[in-house]
Amino acid sequence: AHVALAEAEKDSAILTLILEHAGAAFAALTLESQNEALADAETQKQLTELARHLGPLLALKQAAEMPLRSIRRRAAGRAAVSGHAGKRIKAVVAGGLLASGLYFMSADAPHRISGPAQIEGEMQRALIAPFDGYIANAHARAGETVQAGFIIAELDDRELKLEQRQLSGDKIELEKQYRKALAGLDHAEARILKAQIAQAEARIDLLGQKLGRTQLRAPFSGVIVSGDLSRSLGKPVKRGEVLMEIAPLSSYRV
Repeated sequence: AHVALAEAEKDSAILTLILEHAGAAFAALTLESQNEALADAETQKQLTELARHLGPLLALKQAAEMPLRSIRRRAAGRAAVSGHAGKRIKAVVAGGLLASGLYFMSADAPHRISGPAQIEGEMQRALIAPFDGYIANAHARAGETVQAGFIIAELDDRELKLEQRQLSGDKIELEKQYRKALAGLDHAEARILKAQIAQAEARIDLLGQKLGRTQLRAPFSGVIVSGDLSRSLGKPVKRGEVLMEIAPLSSYRV
């Protein structure tokens, strides 16, 4: 094509630049001038450098699924350049190539940057041991999604329930003695027994609250980000020890 054009345009200077990408030629850019400016070594050097940058830009646009017809028209099109002086041809040709380069640099194309990243919840809530005890059951582990109020794990409550039954029995016995003291008009003894009954009731209420805390519930709907108590069944835990962490489903950060 270069030879055919040169024979047809004998009065013009013809220069064809090969556009490459990834070491392979995929297009050509042909320039024509009616003076000898294209024969200038410095001009050819500048044009070759511009073509070296234009090749990857054309390939990028092609990768962005630019219509094939348009790619061929831009990659293999012929640029006709005319002028009255050798210096003018440099500015015109360089400006044309620079404009083409700017066009392809501004064209939309996918761009991916790879690198290590971690997604975590914007807020994390720790589930801690409310008192010294032992892990009895685990119903969820890290990576699983739970709903608000779901029982994630349970502490051993057998000793607490045993103590609660004993206190309930003691309270019943104290109430019997209290009624007997009232019947015998022993008011001093009745006052002592009444105070002991109130103390037993307070201890029973406290145990009830403690039993409720043996169930570790999700404070909100979210995903467990750390902790797998299924591997720690029977393991002793200390009060304040972090057992699990949960993050909400609605907000994340990278």
